[in-house]
Amino acid sequence: MTSLILLTTWLLIRLCFIRYDQRLPTRLLLILVLIPIILAPALALGVTSMIWSILAAAALIFSEKVIPERLLVPGRIIGLALVVVTTWLIPLPELSAWWSVLVIDWLDLTTEQLTTGLWWLLGFLLVAGEANLLIRLLFHSFDLEPMSKALELAETERTTTANQSAEPEIDQREYNAGRIIGILERWLMYIVLVGSQQQSATSGSQYSIIAVILAAKGFARFRQLEERAFAEYVLIGTLASTLLTVAVSLLISSQLV
Repeated sequence: MTSLILLTTWLLIRLCFIRYDQRLPTRLLLILVLIPIILAPALALGVTSMIWSILAAAALIFSEKVIPERLLVPGRIIGLALVVVTTWLIPLPELSAWWSVLVIDWLDLTTEQLTTGLWWLLGFLLVAGEANLLIRLLFHSFDLEPMSKALELAETERTTTANQSAEPEIDQREYNAGRIIGILERWLMYIVLVGSQQQSATSGSQYSIIAVILAAKGFARFRQLEERAFAEYVLIGTLASTLLTVAVSLLISSQLV
C-alpha cells in the first residue's frame, strides 16, 4: 500500500510535464521537490522511506537542472524509471497509524477498495503524462513534429534568401491540440479496456469500441489527412498512443484480478 500511494503521488507531481515542454520554473520545481521529501516520511516512518523521498527529489532536480536542454524529455523518462524501480525494490514500511484514521476510516473505505482505486488512478496517470512523454520522444527522435504551414512552404520552394535562412519551427498550436486529443483518446480507451476486464460479459466488444474511437478521430481530421506529412504525424501518434494504452491497461488489469 505504501509503495502504491507514493508512486501515485509521484505521477501526480509529474503531470506538470504536460504543460511545460521546457524546464520547470525554479519556484514550481522547489515546491514539487518538497512534496516527496515531506510526504514519504509522513506516510511511513523509516530509513527506506527517507531514501525514497531523497531519490524522488533528486530525480526531479536531475531532469530539470542537470541534464542539457536537448535531453530534457529523455531525462524525465529516466527519472521516472529510477523512481519506479526503487519504489518496488525498496521494502517500504507500513503506513503510519494516522493515515488509517484520517483517510481510510474517515472515507469509510476498506483497504481493498482503496487499493483498487489507487491502481485505477495509477493507470490514468500513466496513459496521460508518461505516455505523452514517450510519444513526444518518438516524434522528436524521427523529426515528426508538425511544422507550421509557412515554413513548410519555405522548405519546398526556397524562392528567397529569407526563406532559405528560415529555421524549422514546430506548429505549437497543432502540437498542443494533438497532445490534448491524445490524452482524452487514451483515457477513453483505458476506461473501456480496464472496465471490460472487470465485466466479463462485455469483454468481447472492448476492441471494437476502441475502433469506433479511432474512427471518430480520423473522421474529424479527414481533410487534413490529405497532407502526407500531417497524415504520418497523426497515424504514428495514434498507433503509439494505442499501443501504450493497451500495455498499461493489461498491466493494471493484471493487478485488479
